[in-house]
Amino acid sequence: MEEEDENHGWGGGSHEQIEFTYGVAKIQGDVLDDQTGLTLWLSVKHVVKVVTRFDEYKRWLVSEIGFDGMLKLPMLGKMDLRMSVWIMRKVKVKLHTIVVDEDRVIPFVPEDFHKVFGVPCGNRAVRGRDREIKTAAVEFMKLTIGMNASPAHNLKAAKYFLSRDITEDSSKIEKDCFQISFVIFVMGYVLSSGTKYEHMTIDFWGALANTELISQFNLCEYAVDNLMAAVIKLQMEYHNKAQVVHLSGCHLFFQIFLLDNIDLGIFNMIHSVFPRIQCFDYKILRQMITMARCEQRGSITYVPGVLRPADSVCYVWVFAASSLCMEGKSRPSSPKQPSSRMSVTPKYQTSKVRLDGKTGPFNYLGDPMAAHKSVGPSDFSKYVRQICKDDPALQELSLMLKQHNAKCMLSTTLLRNQLQSDMFFFCGKNG
Repeated sequence: MEEEDENHGWGGGSHEQIEFTYGVAKIQGDVLDDQTGLTLWLSVKHVVKVVTRFDEYKRWLVSEIGFDGMLKLPMLGKMDLRMSVWIMRKVKVKLHTIVVDEDRVIPFVPEDFHKVFGVPCGNRAVRGRDREIKTAAVEFMKLTIGMNASPAHNLKAAKYFLSRDITEDSSKIEKDCFQISFVIFVMGYVLSSGTKYEHMTIDFWGALANTELISQFNLCEYAVDNLMAAVIKLQMEYHNKAQVVHLSGCHLFFQIFLLDNIDLGIFNMIHSVFPRIQCFDYKILRQMITMARCEQRGSITYVPGVLRPADSVCYVWVFAASSLCMEGKSRPSSPKQPSSRMSVTPKYQTSKVRLDGKTGPFNYLGDPMAAHKSVGPSDFSKYVRQICKDDPALQELSLMLKQHNAKCMLSTTLLRNQLQSDMFFFCGKNG
């Protein structure tokens, strides 16, 4: 089994070089350059081993900062390195898209990373204005965690702190440092892995300074940005025909994301369980990759056919594609179900989702250029009647929707009246 894994480009997902043939995996032929070696330090297994030792209180502390998705990681001892490289070479960094060919283009956004791993995707930018904190505060955190010695093994220090006994009776600073250590640990080993053993560059101290605010930071955006930097580095190394290529960043995201979006027949999973990563244990992941990998026109590909029908995919691009494309071509429809999705062109610029302009009377909601139009409760009721028709179950649901819509309209009216009243009061007070 070990030899078969190596021959098919599966490299160890652990730093334990004795247990796994890690370090460099040779790629032979296919679509990749001959005799190209691959190295990586992403290790899901390393995180799972630590997490499985957590008691209920430690798990609660992890959930409090929005990282409960990391508690559901499956044991992935190895990864298909060739698949990661194949996808990363297909990525257009500026557009955040995986370009299989001109008809199959899949954009990805930080919200998709959140759906895969279940980590914070808040509205505070990790590299924004909250990034800068006092040096003394950083040094204090490092000292308390044990990272004040050599920066060469800061992940090892974080791992050691996670093994300490933390209970409800522990001090506030011990609990905070446990949460800070956990973020650093999972970022370094899975979400934003580097190329050095037990080491990562920690430039997100601002997001850790107040543990009560960690869940408000967009750590998904941070991880995706680092993954894009890893893609640029990999593509440059292949362009320069490097003998050894170093994989960094969370390229596991690309594997899960792609497998969730392509049509693999009986291996397609329903997108009802989140985070998505918990559905991909080692056996399922390997089976899906085996089904996806095939040869087309003399080259190896991991997208053997069409993409999945739009109504079966949970990711953002399915909903955004139709309104974000200024140009597009109809996708090849699935043999099982027709698809109405549009392929995304290089004009993809943003991740904001809007409804298709041709789907109903709500096509201009939220459009500041359409302020002269309005949609009221009667329009909504009419639309619900059209959808429900004679289905008793849907009619009961429509009644609940109408009641909810009426309450929303009432709350909006009361708020608008209160704002107008405040404006009159303000003018009268200053008149």
